[in-house]
Amino acid sequence: MTLLTRTSNQLIEGAFKILSLYTEDRALGNNRMTEGLFYLNALLSNYASSPSKIAYDSELTFNLVPNQRSYTLSKAPGADVDSERLVTLKFIRLKNNDIFYNVDITKDSLYFNGVGYENYTGLPSKCFLQNSPGFSTITFFEKPDIAYGCTIKGKFVLASVELNQSLSIVPDYYYLFLESALARTLASRYKGSTWDANDEAQYQEMLKSLTNISDMSIVADPGALLSGGNGYGTLGDFYSG
Repeated sequence: MTLLTRTSNQLIEGAFKILSLYTEDRALGNNRMTEGLFYLNALLSNYASSPSKIAYDSELTFNLVPNQRSYTLSKAPGADVDSERLVTLKFIRLKNNDIFYNVDITKDSLYFNGVGYENYTGLPSKCFLQNSPGFSTITFFEKPDIAYGCTIKGKFVLASVELNQSLSIVPDYYYLFLESALARTLASRYKGSTWDANDEAQYQEMLKSLTNISDMSIVADPGALLSGGNGYGTLGDFYSG
């Protein structure tokens, strides 16, 4: 089956098409494309700070820094890792040469209520995820003694896009919802646009479904922690909400 390519430009065109302001036999004007991008990013920024997050599963790889326990993930300047915000951490693996190590994921409440050694340096065995507006922070129980390669898999929030950016990684339902939400936003700004009661009902139904999606929870089940965080073998199972 051939997969459809999807980009931010196509999403904006789709929104104008819903409003009967665009047909495929002519290009969407630069002014409308630029304005569509502005309002699309405004919507994404709003959803990123609400329960209705536009999220996608992905992997991220970066190197740990010796003696640095915490790492910020953000698109903002100054972050340790250039990445969208991480809302669910599914697994984390460290690698040294040809050997990989699984790291236990725990809730921050368990970490702060447990026993640890602030200045201990070695192979990190546990970590936890914390979120703040605009960035995420992953903290390891031990400071890494060397520059381990770090691979994480989780659910990331789409908070902004650029023109011609691929959106193939975004789930189909979220893509369709964004088209509808953007069309709704643009409807009052363009004369001659069509946004009727059926369009509004469909948007509200999609918004309700998006808000109720349970896998946006960032709670990790301590009972599903990896056994033997410094051991070899399977990654184990996690509860993502």
